Amino acid sequence: LCAMIRTLMQEGPKDRLYNNAQAIKADLGTLKGSAENDPGIEIPLGQVRNRPWTLAFGPTLHGRQPMIRQLRRAVTQMLPSTFNFCYVHGKAGVGKTVLCRAALEDYLPDKCSVLFGKFDEPRFARPYSGLDSAFQHLPAHYGADAAALWGQRIVEAVGQYSAVLTHAFPALGPVLQLAEGPPPLDLPAAQRYGRFILALTDLFAAFSDHEAPVVLILDDAQWLDRDSAKLLTELALSDVHMLMVLVYRDEVCSSECDELQHRGAIEHEAAQLVLSIKRILPHD
Repeated sequence: LCAMIRTLMQEGPKDRLYNNAQAIKADLGTLKGSAENDPGIEIPLGQVRNRPWTLAFGPTLHGRQPMIRQLRRAVTQMLPSTFNFCYVHGKAGVGKTVLCRAALEDYLPDKCSVLFGKFDEPRFARPYSGLDSAFQHLPAHYGADAAALWGQRIVEAVGQYSAVLTHAFPALGPVLQLAEGPPPLDLPAAQRYGRFILALTDLFAAFSDHEAPVVLILDDAQWLDRDSAKLLTELALSDVHMLMVLVYRDEVCSSECDELQHRGAIEHEAAQLVLSIKRILPHD
């Protein structure tokens, strides 16, 4: 910053853009107020106010364009009716979530549905917390009217087992209540779980049947629970038409996690589950 200021306040009067730091501060204030409103804005700078410069604001994720392209390529590979799986990993605070949102949130909005979920920390863990939080954002993603329409489509696809889904994913309740389905049949536990898996695959199929397959981004996957790991594997092996993105921290889910003695038993197991899924499923 000091070098930049010295450049802007050259010794030769003809080379100066600013005579004092207050003028720099004023222009920075103008930039701050205008950057979000107009990416190509003309701002008069320093002593050349009769020849204003046109300032263009570049991307906020400097150096991440190859990663953004890779994530978007995973979407285009999924669109022709196939399952796709990928991972985004790095240390805490490096911008994994921001990267996913920048790459996928507004990418091909007319061809896919992007849902963001986040797993609970182990001490607050609920079964299927990542998927449940993703379904919680359905009304916000589509709006109330469109969410009601998706509720009707989901009930039509799932049939009498919609209540099985709302029991596992309470966040689906407000969506599916807009179109009430018949009560589920009383089945033995093993058959009930099998129908639960089938109902969930039918749910995601409802999106792809209407040309909006789901891009499911699950953040904080280093806290993946055993039930969710089993469920995600079942979805992958069922070849559901969707893209699943697991986002996790390197320092928690590393191949040397046995050496990290400070980790609790639950966190250690969650890290092992992420590694086991990576070994089972093909991924980018």
